[in-house]
Amino acid sequence: MNEFINSMMGVAWNFIPYLLLLFLMAGIMFVFYFKKKAEELTIYLKSIAASLERISNQRDDN
Repeated sequence: MNEFINSMMGVAWNFIPYLLLLFLMAGIMFVFYFKKKAEELTIYLKSIAASLERISNQRDDN
């Protein structure tokens, strides 16, 4: 039984580098995804601000 547990631990330790690589890649992908979404949100908020400014200028002209 002890040999079986040691064998299983050896197998588990073989997967650790792959899991670390997987988490690293997922983290990098999340950073790029978050950066892209933040950029889209900024563009959206700027367009809203520009629209509000145009509406405000139209009211001032009348």
